[in-house]
Amino acid sequence: PSHDTEDEYAIFRALLAHSDKAVKSTAKDLRTLSKGTNFSAGYGAEYNKLSQILVVDLEVATALLDAKRSKFWRYEEWKKEVERETEKTGVARTLLGGIRHLRKPMLSEQAWERAAASRQASNFEIQSAGAELAKAAMGRVWDSGIFFNLDARFFALVHDELVWSVHKDHAFNLS
Repeated sequence: PSHDTEDEYAIFRALLAHSDKAVKSTAKDLRTLSKGTNFSAGYGAEYNKLSQILVVDLEVATALLDAKRSKFWRYEEWKKEVERETEKTGVARTLLGGIRHLRKPMLSEQAWERAAASRQASNFEIQSAGAELAKAAMGRVWDSGIFFNLDARFFALVHDELVWSVHKDHAFNLS
């Protein structure tokens, strides 16, 4: 990230931790709207749909989506590149080798099926990459032998987090 992005994020983190409850609340609300904008745009939502999803007026939805596209301009280009590649090959691929077969819906007579497959291609690459990285982290934790050396028990992988329990006497060593 650029230095400006780091500064912006530091300012935002400070607002989230602000002692004034109104400032903190506004920052949390902005985070909620921003996450909704980011995920909805990732699934192809445009201004009207975003307005409905976030339950805001069209002017606010437009400002949010335009700001997202301005700040993360490369994302939209990347999505189009993934869609074009998937149209050519019939598959979406993650960097670690995961494959989603989409040839049949990409060749469908139904426009909505082709559009859904296009969205699924980039979403697969993002979501599967996260899952692959989490699984790689699980493997590294296992290979470290930490569960054999400490009183710790692995429970589950939940989205992008590894969940475990550790005895309080070993918690410092686990971090």
